Amino acid sequence: MALWRHFPVDDQSPETLAATTLDFQHHYDFDLVKVTPASSFAIKDWGADDAWEGSTEGTRRYISHPIQKPQDWERLPVLDPRKAPHLSGQISCLRQIRTGLGQDVPLLQTVFSPLAQAKNLAGGETLIIHLRKYPEAVMKGLQTIAETTSTSWNSPWKQALTASFTPSSMPKPA
Repeated sequence: MALWRHFPVDDQSPETLAATTLDFQHHYDFDLVKVTPASSFAIKDWGADDAWEGSTEGTRRYISHPIQKPQDWERLPVLDPRKAPHLSGQISCLRQIRTGLGQDVPLLQTVFSPLAQAKNLAGGETLIIHLRKYPEAVMKGLQTIAETTSTSWNSPWKQALTASFTPSSMPKPA
């Protein structure tokens, strides 16, 4: 059995998110842990900024959208998750949680789709306008977002999630 939630104040830094996630798990002892960072964690290194305004579920208002013009999609660089500060911070968070969980608890990381990230990079209305009028530019941006997401999950984050995890230590279904 599992239950997860957002930690809207504690998700402001990798260290506090890791500590709070571990406290939650140690208190309830669920069968798996799902890490729930703010939706902006994957796009802050591209210049997005948001503000938490008290929502208990962690919803934020985006206050800076780095995609304003259609050409901005084409200028998005592919990010290296080991060098980009917020992406590498999430790797650190996952490593801390993995170490604190031990080897018998599966660990899942929330991954936002490229389209969800694009909506937050541009804002919903701007994304719709750009999709209708400049689909090639948006597709270039989506490819960059997808490549960054894939690179993140296929190496450093995957290693952080699975380090010292031993699936054979999990109980077999009845």
